Formats: sequence, structure tokens, C-alpha cells
Amino acid sequence: NDGVDTIHKNNEMLVILKNVMNDLYARDTSSKIRAVKQSTFKSGKYVGCYAPIGYRKSPADKHILEIDPVTAPVVLRIFDMRLQGDSFRKIARTLNEEGVPSPRGFYYMAEGRPNLRGETPYWNDVTVKTILRNEVYLGHMVQNKTGTVSYKVHKQVSKPKEDWIKVEHTHEPLVSQEVWDAVQRRRIETRQSVHRHDAPGRSSPFDTAWSL
Repeated sequence: NDGVDTIHKNNEMLVILKNVMNDLYARDTSSKIRAVKQSTFKSGKYVGCYAPIGYRKSPADKHILEIDPVTAPVVLRIFDMRLQGDSFRKIARTLNEEGVPSPRGFYYMAEGRPNLRGETPYWNDVTVKTILRNEVYLGHMVQNKTGTVSYKVHKQVSKPKEDWIKVEHTHEPLVSQEVWDAVQRRRIETRQSVHRHDAPGRSSPFDTAWSL
């Protein structure tokens, strides 16, 4: 568009300068976008394409979460099943057997459109585990967990926990602190039990560990 013909050596310096300027512009733009996001995170506003299951975005403000009466009972049941001693895998299997839509399934139902992207309609142990460890259900907002490698490489990567931004009491909690603590204690107790059974001279709990 600038009429620069790189076949001529006289234009080489111009091309180099333009490339440097374009790179500086991209870096500056990326830095400004990151600063805006950081400010939004620190203010406790929700930033995400989809609300976590159990919640929906407020019609008045998309940055505020409110309890979804359709999906909240599913989340509460998952916490209750875990308290009863069910493993992540068993919880997922039960939900699938009963035909309970997955988080993505609920999303497409609310949107009133089919899942054309072919995303899995089934529950799995990873999804259940993620829900049971998400502090959003305590009414807290924990964001900035992932980001891009750089302004040039847009691949998403997980950030260290010290970089997470947590703001408490940003919306109505779905579970009580007591229930949350009990579920987290069960995770610790299960881990300790696996380690005890994995002591030298004892049979390996490999299969059991994978189902937790």
C-alpha cells in the first residue's frame, strides 16, 4: 500500500524502519489492552465469553454474575455428591447416565442453537474437578489465570498462582464456606490416603488414584 518495492536495494532501510515501527505499535497496543484487562480484573468485574455453570451474566451488566436458576441446582448437587464420598469420575458418570446436559450443553440450550462446533456434550472428571475447585461459587472472582505467551505469540498458557487476581465478595455465593471447606478437606484426605497406600511394600493404588 505504501508503494515500496523491495527489489530495489534503496528501499531496504525503509522496509526495516517500517517493520520496527509496526512492531513497536503492536507491542504498545498489546500493553494497553493488558492494562485495561488488569484494571477490570482488580475491580472484580467478570471478564469471559461464558459465565461459569451455575451463573449467568446479568442483563444489566455483563461483567456481573447472578445465580442461574436452571443450572445452579446441578452445581449444588455436584458439591453434595462429593461430600457423600463420590469420586470425580463417579459424579460425571452419574450425570451422564441421567442425561444431565454438560456445561456447554446448557449454554447452547440457553442460546437456542445447536452445537455446530462438535464440542463434547458429556461430563468428565476434569470438568467436575474444575467446578469443585472454582472459588467463583464462594462469591469470589479469581481471574488472570491464563494469558498469551507474548504480543507476538497468542498461544494461551497457564499463569503461576501468584499472578492470579482475586477479588472477594463480588457476587452472590452458590455454596457456603462450610460446604466449600468440607469439599476441599476431602481432597486433602483422599490425597493422604493414596500416599499411605502407596508406601513401600504395599500394592499400588494406581487405578484408585485415577478415579479420584
